[in-house]
Amino acid sequence: MILIVLLMLVALIALGFPIAIALLVSSIFYFFMQDVPGMLIVQQMMTGAPSFVLVAIPLFILAGQLMNNGGITRRIIRFCNALLGRAKGGLAQVNILSSMIFAGISGEAVADTAGLGGVLIPAMKKHGYSAEDAGAITAAASVAGPIIPPSIPMIICASLAQVSVGQMFLGGALPGLLFIVMAMVFTYFIADRAGFPRGEKSNWSELYHAFIDAFWALMAPVIIVGGLITGIVTVTEAAVIAVLYVFIIGQFVYREIDLRQVVSELWYTAALSGAIMFILASAKVYTYALTREQIAHVLTQSLDIFISSPNLLFIVIILIALVIGAILSTTAGLLLMVPLLAPLVDASGIDPIHFYVLVTIALCIGTLTPPVGINLYLAASIAEAPPQRVFLRALPYLLLLLAIIGLGIFVPSLVLALPHLVYGG
Repeated sequence: MILIVLLMLVALIALGFPIAIALLVSSIFYFFMQDVPGMLIVQQMMTGAPSFVLVAIPLFILAGQLMNNGGITRRIIRFCNALLGRAKGGLAQVNILSSMIFAGISGEAVADTAGLGGVLIPAMKKHGYSAEDAGAITAAASVAGPIIPPSIPMIICASLAQVSVGQMFLGGALPGLLFIVMAMVFTYFIADRAGFPRGEKSNWSELYHAFIDAFWALMAPVIIVGGLITGIVTVTEAAVIAVLYVFIIGQFVYREIDLRQVVSELWYTAALSGAIMFILASAKVYTYALTREQIAHVLTQSLDIFISSPNLLFIVIILIALVIGAILSTTAGLLLMVPLLAPLVDASGIDPIHFYVLVTIALCIGTLTPPVGINLYLAASIAEAPPQRVFLRALPYLLLLLAIIGLGIFVPSLVLALPHLVYGG
């Protein structure tokens, strides 16, 4: 029966049904066929979304929206340009470094692409970059958003897997920073061959004034991530601080927040958060059906050969995650995979933080790949370039992400060093 339910779920998603509806319809079918009381559906949904940790999701979404409204994004870009604009591939380097700073506040890739891409892609085209290169670098660098803490996909994954959000955040920090460094080094070495122009050289005075102007904006990720790393605040408290801090400096320091625009941003945040919570509530019903059918025991028995070799299991699941990430959104991929993977993690002895961080990164790569690739299509739209050509230019950066996942599998300390340092273990 559970196989029929899983096939129905996949079929509904393939037919274009929203993931929440697909989860709910396939689960209701299971309940009906097994003569399970319908009231259990309501009970499971009621326990699926209410969580103090999940409150962080709408708050980080709102913080990302307020960054663009309050002039923070523009100041971050100006500082990065004063710092790196004259380097080889100057604006490309600025784009990548800005993504790292932006990632420390927003927690999602789409906000990064929309916020930074709306400013940097036209600027890059104006300074001689091709539309394809401008879109590709923006889309690829934005993948750092959900890897470097804070990260909305990691909040969702941790909630589903019942593991520490803080440890997952720290687990993604080093891989995310390594990707930024590798992307910048790669861009430096290919700049001449790719025809990336240099920007105008900034003097010390311009750099100083850009830094002073952006100081409060640059302090945002320091305060948010620093509070998480030191354990001073929880994830949800950090999200509250992010919204308050971004609003205060945008309204009272930079004096650029348009209060009328804030209302539309609140509506956007509420709508997106409501959709996410409905998905999580529906996923709880689906997870209950899997648990009732003892899917954990079935999978453990079926994949016994992989469980005896954790690295092989890791590689197989990462490959599956890459495929699922390419055809589903990151959230949908997490909802589909995590309930199935949890028993395998327990049976194989793999550290769950190590496992779920790398799986989340693999699913996030899907935002850069066809046919779904929301980051890819958004960046291509802003750049006014064919998505397929943008993807080809982004391919080297995608390979860097895959290399980081491979390194993370065989060198677990890349993921686990910071969680163990802060939380022990």
